Amino acid sequence: MLCRKLADKVAAVGYYVMVPDFLYGDPYNPENTEKPILVWLQSHGTDKGFEDAKQVIAALKDKGISAIGAAGFCWGGKVVVELAKSDNIQAAVLLHPSFVFVDYIVTSDNSK
Repeated sequence: MLCRKLADKVAAVGYYVMVPDFLYGDPYNPENTEKPILVWLQSHGTDKGFEDAKQVIAALKDKGISAIGAAGFCWGGKVVVELAKSDNIQAAVLLHPSFVFVDYIVTSDNSK
């Protein structure tokens, strides 16, 4: 899995890396005609991903980790944007982001 390989590379240079499964073992599969993207999205909202990610961040902070970054692939791109806008993370990386528009990233507060 590409995501795990990238995580291993980041960990190999000394960072603490987590790869939580916010899709709960049910990634989008374009070959599954019974569950097209709009149906799949009904049970995989990025708002739930954002809430799940905040729990992971809280656990990291409980471990004493103070500088936290997040990478979002595809669906996760929107989750990472929301984390960055809410000051939950200090670094954000979007890779092939889906459902992310400039309006989501730009805020009226120039400090973010």
